[in-house]
Amino acid sequence: MKNSLSIIAVGALGALLFALPSWSAISDTLRPVIGAAMVKQNSVTWPVTYDGARKIDLKKRDITIAKTGTADYSGLRIQSPTSTTRRIKLANVTGDGTLRAQIAPGTARDAVGNRALGAGPSDPVMVDNTAPTLTISAPDPTVTNTGPVVFIIT
Repeated sequence: MKNSLSIIAVGALGALLFALPSWSAISDTLRPVIGAAMVKQNSVTWPVTYDGARKIDLKKRDITIAKTGTADYSGLRIQSPTSTTRRIKLANVTGDGTLRAQIAPGTARDAVGNRALGAGPSDPVMVDNTAPTLTISAPDPTVTNTGPVVFIIT
């Protein structure tokens, strides 16, 4: 955003006493935005968009993944599909719990050199790798030549 400032001095009768040249500055709030996660098989991918970035320098060390429960992963990659977007991809996701991504400040610069603010944490991604269980009880009665026979299924 471009902001301008002009200083003008006017006398009591409205006469212009002096005017300084106009001064302008560019200000912004460059911040990456972490989008909604995409879950596919055993991987999780977050899109990250940098609006107004001239140079993006997102590295693995800039990303923090918060884990709850037994949720875990064994690989983190940064993909660069366009000049203003990145993707954080976790591979080999296991366990049960949640995962969240957070990005440290300073991972991009705009046209005047301002560094990006941090972003996150993202919305949590639920990781559920525990298969449902089914239990069938013994029949009641165990021996009969007529019905009914009851089984309890849980």
